[in-house]
Amino acid sequence: MSIQIWLQKSNSDKFQFPVNPSEVGIQRSYGWESVDLTSMGQYTIGGAKQLDAISLSGFFPYWYDPGYCEYSKIPNPQAVSDKISRWAKDKSKLKLTILGDFKYSADVVITGYIPKAQGGHQGDVLFELSLMEFYQPKINRTVLKKTVATKSPAPKKPVSPNKKNTTAEWVHTVVRGDTLWTI
Repeated sequence: MSIQIWLQKSNSDKFQFPVNPSEVGIQRSYGWESVDLTSMGQYTIGGAKQLDAISLSGFFPYWYDPGYCEYSKIPNPQAVSDKISRWAKDKSKLKLTILGDFKYSADVVITGYIPKAQGGHQGDVLFELSLMEFYQPKINRTVLKKTVATKSPAPKKPVSPNKKNTTAEWVHTVVRGDTLWTI
């Protein structure tokens, strides 16, 4: 299979994998779940697309070998490993592009990176790289208009529950001996 794999933070901060990883996996999930409802049985719910999980494993070679290297001016494997570690630590949003027989392109973040050394691979950096598709939700902002404070209308006088709503007002001056019941 002929492919090229690129990771890019910006136009000036990117690299192409010099050797195609031995494995490239993209897990696409759709959020289906089985729910057991008491006395009604089991039902399947969900179906919303989940973010892709991408896994790559392979090595960054110390020496160029035309038998497996994609291009001749290969980067220093430790420098590439340090760059990936820095991107992971900085929580950088990256662009993953896979071209060739197998095509894929998405914004991603690094969720795991394991660099390894192995006997017989002097100077090479073996790795396992886990990526997650990145999706930034869009939030619509609502602009609130300033309102001018106005005088609130005078409070309405309560209507006596025993009397019909009338426009006439009455005034009573309280005198000695008045009670609420006699007024």
